Formats: sequence, structure tokens, C-alpha cells
Amino acid sequence: MRDVLDAKLAAWGLGPRKESYTARELRADIGVLPPSATNEDHTQDGDPGSAAGPPEGSALDPELVELREGLVGMVLGNPRQLKLAQGDVANLAEEMAPVLAAALGDRSRDPAELKVLIDLAKVAPSGDIAVALAWLTSEADEDWLRRYAAYGIEAHAKAPGADAAIPQLFFRMKYEKDAEAAGWVARALQALGAPEAISRAEETAMNLVDRGPLDLQIEAMRLVEGTPPSGALAPSEGLLQATWLWISELSGEHFQLRGVDDGRFVLSSLGPWAAEVFAEALEDDDAYVRLHVAQVLERMGPRGRGAFESLSAALQDPNEGVRGTAPEALVAIAGDDALGPLMARLDETTSHADRVALARALSQLGSARPLGKLKQLFEATPASDLKLAAAGGLLLGGETSITLPWLAKELVAPIGDRAGAESLVGQWVRLLDGTDRAEWIQSWDSHGPKGSIIHGPKQVAARRRARAEWLETEVIPSLMDASK
Repeated sequence: MRDVLDAKLAAWGLGPRKESYTARELRADIGVLPPSATNEDHTQDGDPGSAAGPPEGSALDPELVELREGLVGMVLGNPRQLKLAQGDVANLAEEMAPVLAAALGDRSRDPAELKVLIDLAKVAPSGDIAVALAWLTSEADEDWLRRYAAYGIEAHAKAPGADAAIPQLFFRMKYEKDAEAAGWVARALQALGAPEAISRAEETAMNLVDRGPLDLQIEAMRLVEGTPPSGALAPSEGLLQATWLWISELSGEHFQLRGVDDGRFVLSSLGPWAAEVFAEALEDDDAYVRLHVAQVLERMGPRGRGAFESLSAALQDPNEGVRGTAPEALVAIAGDDALGPLMARLDETTSHADRVALARALSQLGSARPLGKLKQLFEATPASDLKLAAAGGLLLGGETSITLPWLAKELVAPIGDRAGAESLVGQWVRLLDGTDRAEWIQSWDSHGPKGSIIHGPKQVAARRRARAEWLETEVIPSLMDASK
């Protein structure tokens, strides 16, 4: 009835006033938002993941609204009439799509009505319906309704603008607690062309081990099996707008830890096309945006390669936090190709913090790892943070004779990064698996916590002393003997 009344009022040029905010209004210190993101965006205050909202219908044709309600009532009264009702919708598919999308966005509706609307919408493929279903998938309280809404998206996946549903579905994937619903969300993402659908579904399924029967978890994984997305996704205007609105969640203007974490999760799940958007965001005038976008690119890995030039420029960002994040992000997206920009920046900067970040990133390179430069840094500085950053690449590169003795002392040093030293040695020990030194893994682990026990401060100190002694009495002498 409310929809019918609203439609009648809209036909007379009347309607309720709604607060809405454009992407530019969300970002008062306008950075680099594209012209396409300056209108038609809105948020819902207090709603997690509301960097964008379900589509708002323009003035709806009252007759079509009445037809929609009549068809819903007919199917509710007699489910056998569904095919007949779908035929009526199919005959007016283009006109009915916005009317159906508006109804699917109405959270006051009975779940049974929403199920019928999902069924009717299958024969009227629409990007707006896909987005509305994504929001229903996010917000429905009933597990079965979230499953059914996600299942219904596949019928709209090829419609223009349907890809705008991708960010909201990834957001739902982060919080989904129903294994089968997670599977249908992943399948919807896959149909929309999102490359991270399967890996995110696997992460979610692993987190649901204790939350449901095993058969539901198996079902969730079965649902994501199939042909991976093919070809590069060309993002629609709707997807670009949604992406920029998620980027706005990273802003210092309304900083919230949960919102930032959600934003990084969603944005880092996007495909290679998003690297170009993030490259622009690295020029934003908000340092928080630049910092968190660099972290997003680091999480993306090779999919973020399109932001190589912008990340290279970020090595000289005026903000120390951004400069400290950009080096490892550059290695994550470009691998050994990051060597040139990293070395050039290392040669010109005098900032100690920057040199630590650059050394840490250089240590993460593969075959291009500059052992000579790292050795020079390690031997020339008394600062433990820079020595540790360089020691990472040296130790993993086989330079044990100069790094292990120092790391053994660092494990028990009164001032220094004892936890970092322990983590690095533990990483090196794990690499010995499958070698003639594999028994060292067991020796290392013998000094660690047993089972679910968590070490307190005294136990941590004792553990590190024991591991330092093991390095000095067994490991280092053995390696020295082997090198003679």
C-alpha cells in the first residue's frame, strides 16, 4: 500500500524528502574523485558497510506498482501461478525492473513476499535488481533469505551495471556466518566477474568450521566450483561510484577502525581494474586515504600492478606513514621489478624510518634481492631496527654467518625488537623443511608453547633465552663446521 501511495504522490510531483550525500560531500577535502562520482550516491548512517546503498527508485508508474503487488499476492495465494506471473513480468521486463528493484529494497516487507519478488525478478534481468539483491543478501536476518537473495543474483549478472553489486557482496562475505549462504554469495560474485570470489569463500568456510554441520560447509565449497571469471572486467559507472564511496570510508574525516578494516577488506578483493582507481586515490589530499590505499594494494598483490607508478611516487610521500607502507606494497604488486625504485629511494633519503622501511621491502624480494646492499646496511648501523630489516633478506638469502650470531643476542637484548628477531629466526627455521637440517624445526618448536598454552612475560623471556642458547651452542657451530 505504501508503494502504491508513494507512486501516486510521485505522479503528482510530490514525495518524501530524503537526505542524500554525494561522494564529493562525503569527502569535504576533495581529493581526486572522478566526475562520475559526484552524484547519485548516498549512505545510510550507522549501517556497517553502508559506503553505498540499495538503488533508490525514481518516480514509479502507479499502474506498474499495482501490477507488481497483484502478481505478488497472486503467487502468495497460489504458488502454482508463478509461471503465469513471470510471463506477465517478462512481457514488461524493462518497465518492471525498477519497480521490482524498489520493492526488493523495502526491508519492511514480509520475507515470503521478498521471496516471490526474487522469483519474479528472474525474468527481468537488471543491474539495479542485482544491487538490490546484494543489499538484501547483506541485511536479511533469515539465513534462508540471504541464501535465496544471493542465489537470485546470478540471473542478473550479465545485465548492465550489475557489477555494482560486487563491493556489497564482498562486505557480506566478511561477516557471513551461514556456510551455505557464503557459498551462494561466492557464486554470485563469480558470476559477476569478481576474481577473488573463491579465495574469499575458502577463507569464510575455514572460519565457519565450528559454526555448522560439515555437510553445509561442503555445500558452500561445492557452490563455488566452476569456471573462474574469464577476461578483464570493465567496471560500470555504478561499480566505480561504489568503489570511491568505499575509499571514502578510509578518510580521516570519519575515521573508525571497523570501517577502515571493512574498507580494506572490500577494496582489496576487487579485480585488477581497481588498481587504476587506487592509483588516483594515492594522490588524495587525505593522508589516511593514501596510507590505507597503499595497504589495500599490498593485500591485492599482483592484481594491483596497475598502480606501480603511483606507488613508486608514494615512496616520497610527504607523510611518513605512507612512505613507510609504500615500499612493501610495491614489492607485493611488482615483485622483483620493485628493485629499481626502492634502490633509488634508498640512495637519496636520509630518513632513518624510511631506510628501515626500504630495507624491509628489499629483504622481501626474490632473485633480485640486493644482498650486497643489505650487508652494507647491516654492518654500517648500530640501530637494531635497521639491522633487523636488513637481516631478514640476508638470512633468507643464505647469509647466516653474520646474521645468526646477532639475532641470538637480539633475542635476549634488554633493548631491541626481541619479538621481531624471534619471528625472523622462526621463519628461517621453517624453510629448512625437507633439507638435511629439518630436525632443527623440532628443536625450535620444543622451546615454544605447548598446545593451547599462552606464555606469560616470564615464560616468553625464558623461551627466548632457551632459543638463543640453542642457536649459539648448536646451530651456529654446526653451520661453521659445515662451511670449513
